[in-house]
Amino acid sequence: GWAFQTVDTRNKSAAQTEFELRSQEMTLAIQNRLATYTQTLKGALGLFMASDEVTRDDWRAYFETLELDRLFPGMQGLGFAEWVRRRNRPAARR
Repeated sequence: GWAFQTVDTRNKSAAQTEFELRSQEMTLAIQNRLATYTQTLKGALGLFMASDEVTRDDWRAYFETLELDRLFPGMQGLGFAEWVRRRNRPAARR
């Protein structure tokens, strides 16, 4: 009984240590991924802050330079939508 309890305690301790290590690794991986996404968004902010106007071509050049599919395979996309006031919208097609 004593031997079983000793082995059981060691196994539980090893499992707890493994769990904590893997949890820390996963936490770090998530933090790194979020930091990457945050940096990407800050780069986009820099584009807008440095320009009086960001055109579709400007955005396309920024987006293509990121190489999301190669460098950030988990990122689904990155975009922006321009606010267009009703009076500036083209007439609706009927």
